[in-house]
Amino acid sequence: MMPSMVFAGLNIVTATVSPGDVNFMPSAWPPAPDFPICISAEGEITARYGDNEWDLTPWAGFVLKLNFGESKRKNFGNISPENSEIFKRIIAFWIYGPNPCREIRTLQSQYENLRQVFTHCTKNNIVASDLYRFPKVIESFSKVIWPSQAGRLIVLLHTLWERREHSGVYILDDKGIAELQSKIPVHEKSQTAYIPPRIWLYQLSRLRDFLEDFRSNLDALEACAEYCLQAYAISAGSVEAACSLLTKHNRPFISVNNPTRNDKLSGAHGFGPFYITAENFGISDLLEKWCGDVRHNGVTILSQYFSMATQIGKAYLLNFTLMRIDETSSLRSDCLVIEKDKITKEDIYLLRASTSKTVEDDEACWITSPSSKVAIEVMNSVSKFRTRCASFNSEISLTEEDRQNPFLELRAYEPWRRSTRFDTTPDVRRNELHYGMFPTRYPRLFDEGELQIQEGDLMGALLITPTLSPAKYAVGKTWPLAWHQLRRTGAVNMSASGIVSDPSVQYQLKHASRAMTRYYGNGYYHLNANLNQEAQAEYIRAMYESVARSFSALNTSTFVSPHGEKRKDQILHLVSVNDHIKLVKAAKSGAIGYREILLGACANPTPCPYGGIDYVGRCGGGDGKPACLDLLIDKGKKQQILKLRDILQKRLRDADEGSPLHTSIKYQLQAIESVLDAIKNS
Repeated sequence: MMPSMVFAGLNIVTATVSPGDVNFMPSAWPPAPDFPICISAEGEITARYGDNEWDLTPWAGFVLKLNFGESKRKNFGNISPENSEIFKRIIAFWIYGPNPCREIRTLQSQYENLRQVFTHCTKNNIVASDLYRFPKVIESFSKVIWPSQAGRLIVLLHTLWERREHSGVYILDDKGIAELQSKIPVHEKSQTAYIPPRIWLYQLSRLRDFLEDFRSNLDALEACAEYCLQAYAISAGSVEAACSLLTKHNRPFISVNNPTRNDKLSGAHGFGPFYITAENFGISDLLEKWCGDVRHNGVTILSQYFSMATQIGKAYLLNFTLMRIDETSSLRSDCLVIEKDKITKEDIYLLRASTSKTVEDDEACWITSPSSKVAIEVMNSVSKFRTRCASFNSEISLTEEDRQNPFLELRAYEPWRRSTRFDTTPDVRRNELHYGMFPTRYPRLFDEGELQIQEGDLMGALLITPTLSPAKYAVGKTWPLAWHQLRRTGAVNMSASGIVSDPSVQYQLKHASRAMTRYYGNGYYHLNANLNQEAQAEYIRAMYESVARSFSALNTSTFVSPHGEKRKDQILHLVSVNDHIKLVKAAKSGAIGYREILLGACANPTPCPYGGIDYVGRCGGGDGKPACLDLLIDKGKKQQILKLRDILQKRLRDADEGSPLHTSIKYQLQAIESVLDAIKNS
């Protein structure tokens, strides 16, 4: 039959098609098996309707293949031919039907969400369109469905039911959907884990150590890579041949593992084994330190090290920027921008990248730390070399921007890389390596013992994220690192001063934190940069949560009011200090406030004209008036308060009696005595 009149046609933004194109709209529904779904910019058909795997990489900008049959991934589940036909029709309907998907990631998400239905039906030997007839299968499916995605799946099933006349297929009717929803367990949302300071500092220090090692040996690494490229060019006959073909012959370096492989083509030009070359350039110990056995890995270890440098550079940037992992993949060599604040004249460090989630513009900026420079420098070195190798390969189409301003992250294009594919262009991004895979992929990067959760780590993590799963986060277990944790942890560290006090990173945090407070938190607009809105939202969210946590802590016996327990109760009565969600809402509305001051905490949600940061005369009531009603004294600061008293007493002796300074110090000393009395009597 013909497609319904309500069909809109291909509307994926990155597909760049028009109504006259052959893949804009199928002439029949369902489409014919040879109907082209996806066509690359070069005119190559990468997916036809009848294929069991649709390669949508040209639309995605990263390797994306939708599998409708036997899975190539372990435990991913297979789909029977009958279910495959139904599944393909539904995906095609989401591409061509009414209100089609505009974003390729939306299509990918819906595909992944629905795939679990088809694998479960295949496993139970039924066709998905008959699922409504099998209540037992519906019940068993409700137990294996991804809880976090259950709500979205119900919506997809409902939409398919509502539009069944147009698509010609559905999975569950309204009664079946209701039955499935009734059996799905309630999903309790949990916040992204906050990495406790000790573990956060450890992973950061190891990333920094790697980057510093690379930068210290940068000239030697670049010289060695160039030497190897020329060796391959001599062996292959030309640098173009070396960079275009990956053959077991024409390898210039002798194999230590397999001497019989060294024939008249391999190792014929006297370059010897690679480990000797590495020793000659002074990088053998460096490669051994981070990647392992140089002697037996051969020249491929250089590619491993370069790829590792790129991944570690990305991880380092994520610690300071509040970027998402996919956003770091769009960074190019000129991404670091330094603007001068028009008011403070301070240098503000920014990373500029294209974005797809938060703004309509092609690019946005993220505030970062000055230490980001080392990561950019290292990644640039690798990127420029790999771009040069790619430029010698006629199968790869490089734009002028790719040549002059390459992506910081590129797949390996050098002749000694492990992968045999050389024709993938730079704009096709690699699938992201999960941060949790780093200890396995790079076993010499982290000491597993340092990543094991200690009691103090768990207490710190639970303070910020009380909903952590005990099965996953427990003393003795290895902390499960994840990219989104770096974003969450960065937002908390930047917005909550004092959580991380290690002097080795204090400057970096202070610099970025000060800039984020000014531009994300206080709404200053003295930069030319288009700041990323989602990073700003993440920072503000963490800022209010910090106020809520600190306000909640006031309920402990550590804090006392100089006006007695009744006044403390009045301050805290606004909202239950045990209800974190309500506390956050109260912080956002300005109903509660928290500022750390010399004497403890100020609960005044509005700006204070008297200070409290460097002057305590008014806070503690040293000027003849009662102490401030919003003051809560922190008994844990008694030693600091005593030390402040000693300093002020010395200053009082040096001040001219009757002078404003003498009066000010006298007021402060009187306030301190009142505070110490309150602590003593509490």
